[in-house]
Amino acid sequence: MNYSEIAIRKINESEILPSKELAQLVEMQGELQNGYEKKQMWRSEVEAKYSVLNDVIHPDKNSKYWQAVREQAGMYKELITLAIDYQEEIAKLAIKQAEIKRIEFSLIDMKLQAKDRVRECLMWQKLKDELNDGSFDTNDFQAGHLKSYQKRWELEKNIAIQTNNATVYKNSISNLNTLLEDIKNE
Repeated sequence: MNYSEIAIRKINESEILPSKELAQLVEMQGELQNGYEKKQMWRSEVEAKYSVLNDVIHPDKNSKYWQAVREQAGMYKELITLAIDYQEEIAKLAIKQAEIKRIEFSLIDMKLQAKDRVRECLMWQKLKDELNDGSFDTNDFQAGHLKSYQKRWELEKNIAIQTNNATVYKNSISNLNTLLEDIKNE
């Protein structure tokens, strides 16, 4: 894998470097890749033998052996943790990809919704134009509201009588009587 190419692309995307410095990195990309691949992350055998297992701190084979056991166990534990961390990062990436797909779908759906909202706005305008015959006030909502409710409750009362629906009758007659009483008192 070309880590250097990926790194330079990420650095470029972040816009952290001026173009001159970025160009300098691009020029030495091969050397950066080489250094990244051949670097040693953990201890070399020389460091292990002469720094960790030195004769002062570990004066005999017994103490050197048990220090080597601790070092190996620590490295193995970190390897297991690294494997788990790697799996978690893969899972995060999968979740992020799923989130991206969800967002992309949502954006497509929003465009469809917007288009259909325009269609419905146009439909309602057409219906308003058809309904507006000049027989009522189109500037004051309250002007015809009372009469509309009166007609509605009279129709509901008649339907309730025809269908023998006591609940609808009770609601419509109580609303209608309250309205008619207010009209009479005006």
